[in-house]
Amino acid sequence: MNKNLIFAGVLSFITLLFIIENSFFVSEKPSIIRGLEKTSKSTQERFNAASILSSELKRMYNIFETNLVTKDNQIDKEASIEFLESLTDIIEKLNIAILSIKPQKKVKKGKYTYIPYDLDVRCSYEKFGKLISALETNDRLIQIDEFKLLNNVEKISKRKGLNDLMNHNIEMKISTISINK
Repeated sequence: MNKNLIFAGVLSFITLLFIIENSFFVSEKPSIIRGLEKTSKSTQERFNAASILSSELKRMYNIFETNLVTKDNQIDKEASIEFLESLTDIIEKLNIAILSIKPQKKVKKGKYTYIPYDLDVRCSYEKFGKLISALETNDRLIQIDEFKLLNNVEKISKRKGLNDLMNHNIEMKISTISINK
Protein backbone atom coordinates (compact mmCIF):
# COMPACT_ATOMS: atom_id res chain seq x y z
CA MET A 1 0.00 0.00 0.00
CA ASN A 2 2.86 2.29 0.86
CA LYS A 3 4.42 1.66 -2.53
CA ASN A 4 1.15 2.52 -4.22
CA LEU A 5 0.92 5.83 -2.35
CA ILE A 6 4.51 6.69 -3.26
CA PHE A 7 3.86 5.73 -6.88
CA ALA A 8 0.64 7.84 -6.98
CA GLY A 9 2.48 10.78 -5.38
CA VAL A 10 5.39 10.57 -7.83
CA LEU A 11 2.97 10.20 -10.74
CA SER A 12 0.95 13.23 -9.53
CA PHE A 13 4.17 15.24 -9.11
CA ILE A 14 5.38 14.35 -12.63
CA THR A 15 1.94 15.16 -14.08
CA LEU A 16 1.87 18.51 -12.25
CA LEU A 17 5.43 19.25 -13.42
CA PHE A 18 4.45 18.40 -17.01
CA ILE A 19 1.37 20.68 -16.88
CA ILE A 20 3.41 23.58 -15.46
CA GLU A 21 6.18 23.14 -18.05
CA ASN A 22 3.65 22.88 -20.88
CA SER A 23 1.76 26.01 -19.81
CA PHE A 24 4.87 28.21 -19.37
CA PHE A 25 7.36 27.00 -21.96
CA VAL A 26 5.66 24.99 -24.69
CA SER A 27 2.17 26.55 -25.03
CA GLU A 28 3.56 29.89 -26.27
CA LYS A 29 5.32 28.34 -29.24
CA PRO A 30 2.24 26.92 -31.03
CA SER A 31 0.48 30.31 -30.79
CA ILE A 32 3.61 32.02 -32.18
CA ILE A 33 3.74 29.45 -34.98
CA ARG A 34 0.04 29.97 -35.75
CA GLY A 35 0.61 33.75 -35.89
CA LEU A 36 3.57 33.29 -38.21
CA GLU A 37 1.53 30.97 -40.44
CA LYS A 38 -1.23 33.61 -40.72
CA THR A 39 1.36 36.28 -41.51
CA SER A 40 3.00 34.00 -44.07
CA LYS A 41 -0.35 33.21 -45.72
CA SER A 42 -1.29 36.89 -45.85
CA THR A 43 2.10 37.81 -47.32
CA GLN A 44 1.82 35.03 -49.91
CA GLU A 45 -1.65 36.24 -50.94
CA ARG A 46 -0.38 39.81 -51.33
CA PHE A 47 2.61 38.56 -53.35
CA ASN A 48 0.33 36.57 -55.65
CA ALA A 49 -1.97 39.56 -56.15
CA ALA A 50 1.02 41.82 -56.89
CA SER A 51 2.41 39.27 -59.33
CA ILE A 52 -0.90 39.05 -61.21
CA LEU A 53 -1.22 42.84 -61.31
CA SER A 54 2.35 43.17 -62.54
CA SER A 55 1.82 40.73 -65.40
CA GLU A 56 -1.48 42.40 -66.34
CA LEU A 57 0.16 45.84 -66.26
CA LYS A 58 2.94 44.58 -68.53
CA ARG A 59 0.34 43.15 -70.89
CA MET A 60 -1.63 46.42 -70.86
CA TYR A 61 1.54 48.42 -71.52
CA ASN A 62 2.42 46.14 -74.45
CA ILE A 63 -1.10 46.49 -75.87
CA PHE A 64 -0.97 50.27 -75.49
CA GLU A 65 2.48 50.44 -77.06
CA THR A 66 1.46 48.15 -79.93
CA ASN A 67 -1.67 50.17 -80.73
CA LEU A 68 -0.21 53.68 -80.34
CA VAL A 69 0.42 55.46 -83.64
CA THR A 70 3.95 56.89 -83.74
CA LYS A 71 6.38 57.89 -86.47
CA ASP A 72 7.95 54.42 -86.25
CA ASN A 73 4.66 52.57 -85.86
CA GLN A 74 2.23 53.68 -88.58
CA ILE A 75 -0.49 51.14 -87.76
CA ASP A 76 -3.32 53.47 -88.75
CA LYS A 77 -2.80 52.79 -92.46
CA GLU A 78 -5.64 51.01 -94.20
CA ALA A 79 -5.52 47.23 -94.45
CA SER A 80 -2.38 46.50 -92.45
CA ILE A 81 -0.61 43.51 -93.99
CA GLU A 82 0.79 42.50 -90.58
CA PHE A 83 -2.69 42.41 -89.07
CA LEU A 84 -4.10 40.45 -92.01
CA GLU A 85 -1.28 37.91 -91.71
CA SER A 86 -1.87 37.64 -87.97
CA LEU A 87 -5.61 37.21 -88.50
CA THR A 88 -5.20 34.53 -91.15
CA ASP A 89 -2.66 32.71 -88.95
CA ILE A 90 -5.17 32.64 -86.08
CA ILE A 91 -7.96 31.42 -88.35
CA GLU A 92 -5.81 28.74 -89.99
CA LYS A 93 -4.51 27.55 -86.60
CA LEU A 94 -8.13 26.95 -85.55
CA ASN A 95 -8.89 25.08 -88.84
CA ILE A 96 -11.56 27.58 -89.81
CA ALA A 97 -12.38 28.03 -93.50
CA ILE A 98 -11.91 31.61 -94.67
CA LEU A 99 -14.53 32.56 -97.25
CA SER A 100 -13.46 36.20 -97.61
CA ILE A 101 -11.68 39.08 -95.90
CA LYS A 102 -12.48 42.57 -97.17
CA PRO A 103 -10.73 45.61 -95.69
CA GLN A 104 -12.83 48.79 -95.55
CA LYS A 105 -11.89 52.47 -95.39
CA LYS A 106 -10.50 53.68 -92.08
CA VAL A 107 -12.59 55.93 -89.86
CA LYS A 108 -11.10 58.50 -87.47
CA LYS A 109 -13.10 59.25 -84.33
CA GLY A 110 -11.35 61.60 -81.93
CA LYS A 111 -8.10 60.06 -80.76
CA TYR A 112 -8.90 56.70 -82.31
CA THR A 113 -8.62 55.31 -85.82
CA TYR A 114 -10.85 52.36 -86.68
CA ILE A 115 -9.89 50.12 -89.59
CA PRO A 116 -12.87 47.86 -90.36
CA TYR A 117 -12.76 44.45 -92.02
CA ASP A 118 -15.59 42.30 -93.31
CA LEU A 119 -14.77 38.69 -92.54
CA ASP A 120 -16.70 35.65 -93.77
CA VAL A 121 -15.78 32.26 -92.31
CA ARG A 122 -17.23 28.76 -92.08
CA CYS A 123 -16.88 26.86 -88.81
CA SER A 124 -18.65 25.25 -85.86
CA TYR A 125 -19.92 27.13 -82.81
CA GLU A 126 -16.99 25.81 -80.76
CA LYS A 127 -14.39 27.04 -83.24
CA PHE A 128 -16.18 30.38 -83.49
CA GLY A 129 -15.91 30.75 -79.71
CA LYS A 130 -12.20 29.97 -79.89
CA LEU A 131 -11.82 32.58 -82.66
CA ILE A 132 -13.51 35.21 -80.49
CA SER A 133 -11.21 34.29 -77.60
CA ALA A 134 -8.13 34.49 -79.85
CA LEU A 135 -9.20 37.92 -81.09
CA GLU A 136 -9.63 39.10 -77.48
CA THR A 137 -6.10 38.03 -76.52
CA ASN A 138 -4.46 39.54 -79.62
CA ASP A 139 -1.94 42.35 -79.09
CA ARG A 140 -3.93 44.58 -81.43
CA LEU A 141 -7.08 46.17 -80.08
CA ILE A 142 -9.86 44.46 -82.01
CA GLN A 143 -13.50 45.40 -81.74
CA ILE A 144 -16.15 43.00 -82.95
CA ASP A 145 -18.76 45.35 -84.38
CA GLU A 146 -21.20 42.72 -85.56
CA PHE A 147 -21.51 39.05 -86.44
CA LYS A 148 -24.24 37.04 -88.13
CA LEU A 149 -24.59 33.29 -87.89
CA LEU A 150 -26.19 32.04 -91.08
CA ASN A 151 -27.99 28.88 -90.03
CA ASN A 152 -30.65 27.93 -92.57
CA VAL A 153 -32.82 25.15 -91.23
CA GLU A 154 -34.22 24.45 -94.71
CA LYS A 155 -30.81 23.34 -95.92
CA ILE A 156 -30.59 20.47 -93.42
CA SER A 157 -32.16 18.02 -95.84
CA LYS A 158 -29.78 19.06 -98.63
CA ARG A 159 -26.65 18.60 -96.56
CA LYS A 160 -25.02 15.24 -96.69
CA GLY A 161 -22.90 14.73 -93.59
CA LEU A 162 -22.80 15.59 -89.91
CA ASN A 163 -19.75 17.78 -90.51
CA ASP A 164 -21.83 19.94 -92.86
CA LEU A 165 -24.53 20.27 -90.20
CA MET A 166 -22.03 21.39 -87.54
CA ASN A 167 -20.38 24.11 -89.65
CA HIS A 168 -22.08 27.43 -90.31
CA ASN A 169 -21.30 30.47 -92.39
CA ILE A 170 -20.51 33.44 -90.18
CA GLU A 171 -20.27 37.04 -91.32
CA MET A 172 -18.27 39.31 -89.03
CA LYS A 173 -17.47 43.00 -89.03
CA ILE A 174 -14.37 43.65 -86.94
CA SER A 175 -12.24 46.75 -86.53
CA THR A 176 -8.70 47.26 -85.37
CA ILE A 177 -8.32 50.31 -83.14
CA SER A 178 -5.27 52.55 -83.25
CA ILE A 179 -4.63 55.26 -80.66
CA ASN A 180 -3.54 58.58 -82.18
CA LYS A 181 -1.17 60.82 -80.23
